[in-house]
Amino acid sequence: MPSILSTSPSSSYWQVESPPSPIKPSALDKTTDILIVGGGYSGLSAALVCAKAGHAVTVVDADQIANGASVRNAGMFGAHPKLPYAVVAKTYGEKTAQSLLQEAQTAYQFTKNLINNNHINCQLQLCGRVQGASTIAHFKNQQRLAQELKQYTDIQVKVLQQADLREEINTQSYIGGLLFPEHGGLHPQQFHSGLVQLAIKHGVNLHPQTPVQAINQYGNGFTAITSKGDIQAKKVIITANGYLQGKFSWLAKRVFPLPSFIAVTAPRPPEFWQQLFPRQRMVVETRAKHCYYRLTPDGTRLLLGARASLRPINLTLAAKRLHTCIADIFPSLSDLSIDYCWTGNTGYTFSHLPNIGVTNGMHYAMGYSGSGVVMAPYLGMKVAHQALGDERGQTAFTKTQLQSRPFYFGGKKPAFLFLADWYYNKIVDTKENRAHKKDTQ
Repeated sequence: MPSILSTSPSSSYWQVESPPSPIKPSALDKTTDILIVGGGYSGLSAALVCAKAGHAVTVVDADQIANGASVRNAGMFGAHPKLPYAVVAKTYGEKTAQSLLQEAQTAYQFTKNLINNNHINCQLQLCGRVQGASTIAHFKNQQRLAQELKQYTDIQVKVLQQADLREEINTQSYIGGLLFPEHGGLHPQQFHSGLVQLAIKHGVNLHPQTPVQAINQYGNGFTAITSKGDIQAKKVIITANGYLQGKFSWLAKRVFPLPSFIAVTAPRPPEFWQQLFPRQRMVVETRAKHCYYRLTPDGTRLLLGARASLRPINLTLAAKRLHTCIADIFPSLSDLSIDYCWTGNTGYTFSHLPNIGVTNGMHYAMGYSGSGVVMAPYLGMKVAHQALGDERGQTAFTKTQLQSRPFYFGGKKPAFLFLADWYYNKIVDTKENRAHKKDTQ
């Protein structure tokens, strides 16, 4: 078992390596034009749009402005469909399915431009991302996806045969794969800090540790009841995603918190990692355990996230499970210790797709389901334009569905995830491991 040197759930490697600047406390705004609930990527992106349009903007967050999924993710930069095209087309129709595919590339360009045009120093590295196929069936699905992307979108993708993979990632774990050459990685804390500074520059008022208990409509506006007092607002935008709190029952039934676990190894010289990552690619997997991994921006550590559990667990246990994943992919790293292990909530939807819309007169952008680094700033921009009545808010993500399920009423620890955790660990993983062993013999 590797040693665990940092297991605090209050901070990630990113936060330790690049601590956020404290936000100076100020008196709570009693009135505002636009109230935004949630200070992550989407909330800050929405705030920038509204502030640049000349509106008074207030952002409140139940925690620190920088302590949610926006600074607890792996920093992988890129968006591509999580669902097969046929599934999306059957549910939403061919036209919407094609639009959703294409918007992944539009979101990528928007967020890249947001970073570059505003000179946000977040170590953006467009080094490409490899998706490794664990079984022959998975590889066939990848080939089908590549054809669909080339037919309906401008997303660059290349099919990799098993022999090609060794030039990308030095492991025997995959049958084949896809290469997304435009994708890459960034430092999520630095990206978020850059958005915070932009928001402050444009006059956005930021209020951390200000949970909202309820929001009530009055006439043409709203009254938000917070822990620090009431706020009257003309418009409300909710972007809390996996950290939704308060009496937002309609959203809470449809966007649930899915815990994510990430570990970072002890450092090694860059030349050590060069043997395993010849081209410094980001890597994700097709198997349901969904390992995703990369080198840290300085090239000295391996960061890996995976389905260590679908429910909250002790970080020591999570680190042990993540280390097992590392050793499975790279046997030569079986003795490498873990220096950091942390957790955070992904806002997940039952459709596996994000959605923006209106509930009780309040606009929302929610449910990024693991694609928030690119999609959250983009949909934050879209929902802001919608709130302002601007046609630039048009997006196919208004046509996705925020579905609910019987007997789920929201909450921080959804009971159905305990059953799902058992099912994936005992049934799905066993089946995939058996197929992987057969296909690689």
